[in-house]
Amino acid sequence: NDPLTIFKNIYSSILLIFSAVCIHGLIFTEQTGLSESQSPTIACVVFWAAIIWLAMIEGGQASHVGLAPVDEELYRTSHPVSYM
Repeated sequence: NDPLTIFKNIYSSILLIFSAVCIHGLIFTEQTGLSESQSPTIACVVFWAAIIWLAMIEGGQASHVGLAPVDEELYRTSHPVSYM
């Protein structure tokens, strides 16, 4: 990997961690609508469930777009279950 890619990956990870810490601070001081009306623990679980769901949707979209031009016949014998 080139240094620019490594920098971008580290910078993105730092921003993600910073954002999660800020959101958790708001949740546990009950400054969000869900944590005010429900338990902050429930709000935290909903937050992480939404992040995980979004990551899966983004990954699926990237696979769908990225694999569209690939010929399916290339994987017929090597990945028979996936080919169905």
